[in-house]
Amino acid sequence: MAKQQATPNTLGSGDFKVVKERANLVQYIEDLTGTTHKRTGKTIRFNPCPFCGHKDCFSVTGDAGQAVYKCFSGGCGAAGDVITFGEHFKHLSKAEALHDVAKHFSIPISAPKAQKGSRQKKKSEPNPLQEVLEAAIKHYSQEIGRAHV
Repeated sequence: MAKQQATPNTLGSGDFKVVKERANLVQYIEDLTGTTHKRTGKTIRFNPCPFCGHKDCFSVTGDAGQAVYKCFSGGCGAAGDVITFGEHFKHLSKAEALHDVAKHFSIPISAPKAQKGSRQKKKSEPNPLQEVLEAAIKHYSQEIGRAHV
């Protein structure tokens, strides 16, 4: 079976595999959160959980390339690999998280071109929610001004 190459507009599964194999999940978590870890056997524990803030519930298991994290608190349950951590912690898309982790660890991967009308078009289109918020701000600013007169 031929190895799939990533085209300029897509990210190949090979990019994800390479980043997961070469990135260090424990180091990435420490760098993003500023917390340190404690090793208990093969389990690495962080305190508190970077997602819910509960103590003694967030851990990393597995060797490099297969490391995964999991929060065992009742309400959080965050779990995943190094790319998923970047995706959830930094509120990124999967592709953005892949590039963020790759950049963080200087791992070369393919760089996708912006697709036609992606972000640039979205920024120029009017956002109805933004318009409503701006109208509300203007209205309440005027009302506050009248109340003090």
